[in-house]
Amino acid sequence: MLLDAWGGRIAQVDPAATAFPHRDASFLAQEFVTFQSAPSEGVLASNRAWLNGLWTTLRPSVSGAAYVNYIDPQLKDWQRAYYGANLDRLIDVKRTYDPDDAFTFAQSIPTST
Repeated sequence: MLLDAWGGRIAQVDPAATAFPHRDASFLAQEFVTFQSAPSEGVLASNRAWLNGLWTTLRPSVSGAAYVNYIDPQLKDWQRAYYGANLDRLIDVKRTYDPDDAFTFAQSIPTST
């Protein structure tokens, strides 16, 4: 697990001033594993189970917010986790500047709620 220190200048910007809303967080926790070569299915499964267990253990002590640059395909309610109270405004921006949804991926800002 890697902890990125936040606070400081990040916390001095109003959460509504930019797309990034998580200004009151003290740190960001990144849970991950790395491999030097392609892992076997068994190693991959055991590491995935370990990561899921770590995530489950940490969950009661964290905000439930998530950093959009670390996309999590299993994250429930990812729109609010990534964008918080800024989501509705970001949807309006997306509709204005990308009405055809050219900039899209599985967890991109949608064009509607």
